[in-house]
Amino acid sequence: MRPKVFAKLEELIQQKRLMGHRDGWVYGMLKGEFELTSDELTGLVKVLGFKLGWNSGVEKILEEQWQLESDYVKEVQRVNLKVKLEQEQIKVAQQRERDLQERRRERDRLQDEAKYLSDAHKIETETKVRGLLLEYQQNQVASRQFTEMEKGIIMLMLRMNPNDQRWLLEMMYDRFSKLS
Repeated sequence: MRPKVFAKLEELIQQKRLMGHRDGWVYGMLKGEFELTSDELTGLVKVLGFKLGWNSGVEKILEEQWQLESDYVKEVQRVNLKVKLEQEQIKVAQQRERDLQERRRERDRLQDEAKYLSDAHKIETETKVRGLLLEYQQNQVASRQFTEMEKGIIMLMLRMNPNDQRWLLEMMYDRFSKLS
């Protein structure tokens, strides 16, 4: 008997004992996997306990048992395949959910970072405005208080988006620096 066939035979006999299969199941599983020679068939039936060796009567018994067992095996394989497919679908759904949660966390992190940068930019702009106003006031010979209109313009500037604030400050600075 070929070593591969013998190893598979031993494995199938152990499974047969554990799962309660008949001798025909061992025969059918081996026959399905290997092209069995007459010597291997004789060895198989001796291992299974048939004392007369391989003959047409033993073949008929094993074939009938295999037919009964094969229906069961096919059903088990079908159920196992269905379970495996369902498990794969669950894994895919879980991976999709993990990916979605990761994207949400990344989006939230980026939003928090953008808010922080926006707040930091507003503070930076406000500091620049105050610095420019202080510089302007120091350059003035006669110090004076801001008018209500000037205060209103400054308040509006502080509420503008950062890019517009920068543009307006640059324009004002250029204009006032030319006046001095």
